[in-house]
Amino acid sequence: MKQLFLPIILYVCLSPGAAGMTPAEALCNDPVMRNANIGLLVRDAATGEVVAALDANKSFTPASTMKIVTTATALELLGPDFRFETRVQAAGRVDSAGVLHGNLYIRGGGDPTLGSLKVMGGRGFLPYWVNAVKRAGIRAVDGCVVADDGLFDLEGVNPHWSWEDIGNYYAPGIYALSYNDNTACVHFYSGGIGTKPEVTYTVPELPGVTIHNHLRSSPIGNDSAWFYGAPRSNERHVYGEVPVNCGDYIAKMDIPNPGLLLAQHFHDELLEAGVAVAYPPASEAHTDTTGGAPCTCTAPCRCRTS
Repeated sequence: MKQLFLPIILYVCLSPGAAGMTPAEALCNDPVMRNANIGLLVRDAATGEVVAALDANKSFTPASTMKIVTTATALELLGPDFRFETRVQAAGRVDSAGVLHGNLYIRGGGDPTLGSLKVMGGRGFLPYWVNAVKRAGIRAVDGCVVADDGLFDLEGVNPHWSWEDIGNYYAPGIYALSYNDNTACVHFYSGGIGTKPEVTYTVPELPGVTIHNHLRSSPIGNDSAWFYGAPRSNERHVYGEVPVNCGDYIAKMDIPNPGLLLAQHFHDELLEAGVAVAYPPASEAHTDTTGGAPCTCTAPCRCRTS
């Protein structure tokens, strides 16, 4: 990959174009780009020698190019053979009837691709988890499914992120348990100009999440819908405009608590497979009975087992 990628970069930077300009110079001189800020710096990785440069000393907002730095750092620190692990563990005693007197825990390992629709399999791993529970001899759970994302802190977003970004699909919270790209599609039905579009459903469903709709239908060609909301909060507000007279228009938002949603889906899969679960799913972040936030379980509490 490196052998193929580097010549392409060098070609773009160095190949002569119209009037003797390189493609990069031609791009900068294009009338369409006259208000753009463009800069590049290419060095030989072995020697550090500058191979090509264009306004290399200017300051730019890095935006998504920072993903290259993040990826390079992960490869350097973790190595190319590193694999994220998400574990399903039982805490408690399994009696002779196959009843687990305790909880099932989903231990997050920071995998950003779990349940992602961008990778093969998507949510197809859930039946494997159910089969693993059955192979362990568990036929019922006298507790609940708990999402444990304690590997990372609970902040979710950087305090320097812009409020206009937080709550939208491209800036979801970052947790030890990510799920479904931490993204939900919100479907709208819009009518005439100035009317309020109706929220019809979300994919996936978001139990307990309330979307406060402040949208208006407008004669625009693409959506201008912006979602706002804090990490782990079940309240989302959406402002802006969507095109008029759309029978099914989709805008994307973040999933407020992806770990808890994963626990819900695992809970549902267990029930469908005939494994009874006594209590609703919970998040480890909200189940600290030793002085922190109160647990979410119905009494008797099953969120902590000794």
